Amino acid sequence: MSYFPMFVDLEKKQILAVGAGTVGFRRISVLLSFGACVTVVDPESVFLEKLVKPGEETFLQGGSICWLKGTYEEYRDTVLSRQPYFMVLTSTGHPDTDSQAAADGRRAGAFVSMASDRTQSDFYFPGIAAAGPVTAGVTAGGENHRLARIASQEVRELFERKAEEWKQAAGEDKRRDSQ
Repeated sequence: MSYFPMFVDLEKKQILAVGAGTVGFRRISVLLSFGACVTVVDPESVFLEKLVKPGEETFLQGGSICWLKGTYEEYRDTVLSRQPYFMVLTSTGHPDTDSQAAADGRRAGAFVSMASDRTQSDFYFPGIAAAGPVTAGVTAGGENHRLARIASQEVRELFERKAEEWKQAAGEDKRRDSQ
C-alpha cells in the first residue's frame, strides 16, 4: 500500500520521544532540525549525555529539547499531563513500554509512531532529503526499512547534485515572473 505524504510545520510543536537510542536519537535530530520542541524520556542515552543536561531545556538545531532522565513508567503519570503533544514517538526496544506510551499518546490525541511495530503507528517516520526549501520524505510503507534507507540516500545524493541547478532555475523563473 502507498501512503500519502503530508508535510507539516513542526516549528514549536510539542513532541514526546520515548527512547533515545540509535533510532530514537536519529528521529529526534530530524525533528529538532524542523524546529520542534522535543521532550525525551530515557534513563540512559549516550547521545543525549553529550548534548543535554537532564531536566533543562536546551536549544539545538533550530528546535529545543528537554531530557527527562528515567523510564517512561516513572514519568507516565506526569509527562502527558504536562502539555498536549502533537506527536509521540516510541523506540525504547521494550515492547510493553512502547505499546503503553503509544496507547497513552493516542488517548491524549497525539499522532503516534512506534519504531518497533508499524501496526501501532498512525504514521511512518520518513527518511528525509532536503536541499534549501525543497524537502522529500521517503517511506516504504513501514515494511522495509532497508529499502527506505537506500532510497532516502539516493534522493539525498540527487539533491546534492541538483541543488545549485534548481536554485538557478528557480531564480530565472522568479525573474521572468516579475517582468
